[in-house]
Amino acid sequence: MPEESSNFEAADGIEAVERYGLSPQVVGCIHGPGGAIHPYRLITNLLSNLLDRHSENFFIATNTPCTQIQPPNKSNPFYTLSTPNGHITTSHVIHATNGWTSHLLTPMREKIIPARGTMSSQRPGTSLNTTTTLSGYRSYVFLTGSVGYDYLTQLPSGENELMFGGGWASAQDFALTDIGLSDDSTYSLPVASHLAGALPLYFGEKNWGREKVVKEGDSKDEIDGVKWGEGRTKAQWSGILGLSADGQPWVGRLPSKVSNRQDLSANDTLEFQQSQQEMKGNNETIHSLTAPPGEWISAGYTGEGMVNAWMCGKALAHMVLGRDDEIKDWFPDVMRVTEKRWRKADAADYIFERLSS
Repeated sequence: MPEESSNFEAADGIEAVERYGLSPQVVGCIHGPGGAIHPYRLITNLLSNLLDRHSENFFIATNTPCTQIQPPNKSNPFYTLSTPNGHITTSHVIHATNGWTSHLLTPMREKIIPARGTMSSQRPGTSLNTTTTLSGYRSYVFLTGSVGYDYLTQLPSGENELMFGGGWASAQDFALTDIGLSDDSTYSLPVASHLAGALPLYFGEKNWGREKVVKEGDSKDEIDGVKWGEGRTKAQWSGILGLSADGQPWVGRLPSKVSNRQDLSANDTLEFQQSQQEMKGNNETIHSLTAPPGEWISAGYTGEGMVNAWMCGKALAHMVLGRDDEIKDWFPDVMRVTEKRWRKADAADYIFERLSS
C-alpha cells in the first residue's frame, strides 16, 4: 500500500514518549494520519433522511426479529420473511447481522463466530492535556503482544471521555469464554478489570496526573435518568463481534449450499421476473433494475468493522443492483462469498496460524 504507507513514520522509545506523552516503558510507535467517525450519529441521521425522503416505501421495523425465511417457488416469486409482527415479502434478502449470522444461516455457524468484546468510557486524567490526545483528535492502538490489542479514541466534546476497548489478549484464558458467546447483556470481569486500570499505565503516571473530580450534576444524564460511574470509569458494556473463520469479511451472493435454501433454476428465475413484472404492473423487467433475486451477506468483520463495513456495504449494494463491473477495480475478490471459500475456511486453522505468527 505505497500511497497509504508514505504518510506513516516510526519513532523509537524516547521520541515516542516525548512526542506523544506515553509511558517510559513504551519501546516505540508507528504514527500517521487517521480518521474518526461517530457511527451511531451517522447511521441515525441517514435513516432519518431516508424516512423523510421516501416515507411511502422505506420503513424501519424495530424489535422485529426475522425468525424464518421461506425461499421463492413457482407459486410464490418472493422470499417470505416471518416475524412476530407479520410477514414480509421481498425479492432480495441481505444478511447484515454479523455475529448473529448463523441464526438464519445455519451453514455459517462455523464460519462467522460470535465473540463478546468489552468497551469502556473513561474520564481522562487531569494532566492528559491537549498535547497528548489533542482533545479528541488523536487515537491510539496499544500492542502489548502478538495477539490482540487495546484501542483508544476520545470524544472531542463534553467531558472529553476516553473510549477505550480491547483487553481480550490480557485476559488470557478467561478470554476464551467470550468466544462463541452471543449474549451482550453482561461483560467479562477480567477484561473489564484490565480496561479499568490500563490507561494511566499506558500514558505514565506523570502524563496522566490526578484523577478527574466529577462536578456536581456531571455524574447523571438527565435524559432517561441514566446514572454514570463517578470515578475514572464512567461506563462499561459489551458488544458482539463476528469472527470470520479465515479473517476476511464475507460479502456477496450466498450460494444455495451456504444459505441452505434452494436457488431458483434459470427457467424459474425468468418466470420469477415475469411474475414480479405482472404483480408490479411495470413494463420494465425487474432484472433491469437489480441482479436476479437471491440472498446476500455482508458480515464477519473480525473486530475491524469500522475499517471494512462501509465499503463492504457499498460493494454489496452494487452487486444487488447488478453492477459488479463498477467495483472490480477496488473490491478485493478474497472477500467474496463462494462455495469453495466456504468449504475451505477453518476457524481452528486460522487461530492457530495467528497464534504461531
